[in-house]
Amino acid sequence: MDTFVKLGAILGFLEERMSEVLGDLSYTDYLILKELVQSEVPQTPTTLARAANKVPTSFTPILDKLEKKKFLKRRPNKLDRRSVNIKPVNKVKIAKLIAELEPKVNEVLNRYFTSEERALVDTLHARLYPVD
Repeated sequence: MDTFVKLGAILGFLEERMSEVLGDLSYTDYLILKELVQSEVPQTPTTLARAANKVPTSFTPILDKLEKKKFLKRRPNKLDRRSVNIKPVNKVKIAKLIAELEPKVNEVLNRYFTSEERALVDTLHARLYPVD
């Protein structure tokens, strides 16, 4: 079996396990909300897409869903009319949700990956996506 097919199968498996602990949120939703809570400034779609390891061009439906669920709001960027700023609607509520979910997410990751395997993934990610 091709390495990329195997990798896709592993990611699909993890998405299923994550959905078991995240309820009606996807792992991508979780990563976006976590980034919004940790940031002191409004985010752009591109920044959030990077945080969730998604392509910015396919990101609008994800943001639409989170906005409809009243997790975030988009406002025009005053400095760049082509862009929007994204802010959490209720940062305290989202922070509490993330605090509840984070141990469950880590439990799933720890169940299927050793700390060495997670370090390898972090290393590969850093090589592919060096910090700007």
